[in-house]
Amino acid sequence: MPKGMVKTTNKIVALGEKTGHKHELIGNLQCYAQRGDLKQEIQVVEIVDPETYAKLVHNTHGPQEFSPGLYQITRQQVWNQEKAEAERAMD
Repeated sequence: MPKGMVKTTNKIVALGEKTGHKHELIGNLQCYAQRGDLKQEIQVVEIVDPETYAKLVHNTHGPQEFSPGLYQITRQQVWNQEKAEAERAMD
């Protein structure tokens, strides 16, 4: 577990900034965000129940199942040539 993580009740991994859709976790799991993050963006997900799977659901495609374990969430980035820097990919 990365240092500085705290439990969060947030289960939304990503919101579609342009379309309004969301990627949301459901199931017996615990999510963690970086201490001090006001948005409470999920950084780590822990699925501990060996009898169940957690799911990542989205309103335009089928769910993805995840078996028990510890998962780190990474955010996709794109290169902005004009600014000469990486920025978060928008959906």
